[in-house]
Amino acid sequence: MDLAEFIQSLTREGNPNVSASLAPFDEQTRQDANKMLLTLYLQDIPDMPGKAPVFNQDAALWAATFIYRTMQLVQLPNLSTSDIPALLTDYPGNKSPDVIYSADLCLRYLQDIYCLAAKSAIAAPLQEYLRQIAAKWPFSSTGMPVTDTTPISTIMEDKSLATAYADRIIVSRDAQRLKIPEVARAVKKALGNYQEILWPGFNPPAI
Repeated sequence: MDLAEFIQSLTREGNPNVSASLAPFDEQTRQDANKMLLTLYLQDIPDMPGKAPVFNQDAALWAATFIYRTMQLVQLPNLSTSDIPALLTDYPGNKSPDVIYSADLCLRYLQDIYCLAAKSAIAAPLQEYLRQIAAKWPFSSTGMPVTDTTPISTIMEDKSLATAYADRIIVSRDAQRLKIPEVARAVKKALGNYQEILWPGFNPPAI
């Protein structure tokens, strides 16, 4: 399964497989994946509140590659703990709103991949590494066992991301995120008059 097929399977079927090759993707593979990712973006933006951030091809492709390599670590028996940092490099650039949203097209499946990693021969170190990455991408990791995330100012300063982030926290009941007053206020606003229906017992530690 090449990268474009993997993306389609990940996002539409939920049952992706990977090849045994660890070689870098060639240019044609990258181009095909970019087309698939742009299609995903165009299909996703109608569901975003307000005006969604623009598409960032590099961030989207990085995230797709990251998830693909993670699945290789899960599925291929010949890989070891030493392969984790070599295959799973973090995004090298700044995390602007367009980067956060474009990466999320695939990173939103990080929790599912994290659960699958429990079946890996290197489950403990792989899951620990994924938690570290998840902490750096809070928009995509609500509901995951992450205790501390990187600053969320970029998310909260973008109206579309901030609203979507609050909605995700509500859906996942991720009370850990409510320790940040700004986030707690956004979630309370999103709950509105339906607080007891959407999140019974909602009681953030700080507002």
